[in-house]
Amino acid sequence: MAELYTSAAQAEIIDHAGPTAPWLALVHGMAQDSRVFDAQVKAFRDRFRILLIDLPGHGLSADLPGPFGQAEMAGAVVAALTALAKWRFIIGARIPARHWACCWRPVIPTGFAR
Repeated sequence: MAELYTSAAQAEIIDHAGPTAPWLALVHGMAQDSRVFDAQVKAFRDRFRILLIDLPGHGLSADLPGPFGQAEMAGAVVAALTALAKWRFIIGARIPARHWACCWRPVIPTGFAR
């Protein structure tokens, strides 16, 4: 397991599936952290390369300074994906993370598939 650091978020990379496997980015909801996906990681780690993003104020990103609004959360997800320089992901989000996923669209760089 490797860690990915950006100014907006920190994440873990789990790469058991190898370099040709598709990427799966998992984003937790408020008052959670990436550990909420432990069961999914066990189930998917042999088929996907997994990026576990800890949003600002949570988990590995707990020490990042605020504020922590929807725009900052969306920016953290984009920062993690951009830092990894991978443009095609399957993104899984826990409720209530999906309710602010609509905020991602305006900040997603042009290079990302939509």
